[in-house]
Amino acid sequence: MDKNQLDAKQTLSHSLFDTKEKIDLYKKVIASFSFKDSFNSIIKHTVNEYHDNVEALKIVKKFIKSKTGDNDTITDVELENLINQLKDNFKIFFFIAVGITPGSMITLPVLIKIAQKLHIDLKITRTFNSDEE
Repeated sequence: MDKNQLDAKQTLSHSLFDTKEKIDLYKKVIASFSFKDSFNSIIKHTVNEYHDNVEALKIVKKFIKSKTGDNDTITDVELENLINQLKDNFKIFFFIAVGITPGSMITLPVLIKIAQKLHIDLKITRTFNSDEE
């Protein structure tokens, strides 16, 4: 076997070795990804948003009662939490509306990039009970 054939064989075996290592790495990554954990995380965040919305509704009720003559007024912190929760709800509705439209796989990443350039925060925040996370 001449030197060129030997180099080609070593290069081929080295690239196959890299591919085998990559395949093993991909298998480990896929094995570490747990659908159950992801689903549980989605459920947890959905339940948290539900509880935040319940707290926001309590503040709205308190606000309406204060406008009808009760002495119970809302504090500045409650008002700020209510506004933040409403912002979160609008973000969720925006993502749902964009997500169900045709071509959302293209438009959603573009909109996220535009929001980042304009310094618009699209992340959902925990408004109430943020110490439970």
